[in-house]
Amino acid sequence: MRVLILTSYADNDAVLSSIQAGASGYVLKQIDRHALREAIRKIVSGEALLDPSITMSLFSCLRQNALQPKYEDKFQGLTGKEREILIQVSIGKSNRQIAQELFLSEYTVRNYVSSILSKLNFTSRTQIANYVHERGVN
Repeated sequence: MRVLILTSYADNDAVLSSIQAGASGYVLKQIDRHALREAIRKIVSGEALLDPSITMSLFSCLRQNALQPKYEDKFQGLTGKEREILIQVSIGKSNRQIAQELFLSEYTVRNYVSSILSKLNFTSRTQIANYVHERGVN
């Protein structure tokens, strides 16, 4: 199945999330009906399509991301305690469990997890777990 996203959201995160989720095209709602028909034809025929008004912004975002340090480099930026908590999160422990094991408050663990997410540019604990398991981080 091919998917064409028709939306009013032109931000890069929405575009990238749509592409990562498998969308074949992304157009904005202000598209006229003739252009929409053509977009649908292109998607059905197997082409990929981005609304021209967001293309330059997206390229800029991709260039910026390419210049950012890779995950391995970012991992080096974690403190020892953050690395320890990263491992605990990756095996599915809750903040409460981590706090009890490391003799920290749950609030402190939550702050560490937020810091880890920010430093690695992740949005979820699942991404942390995937990162650790894919790279064999110890």
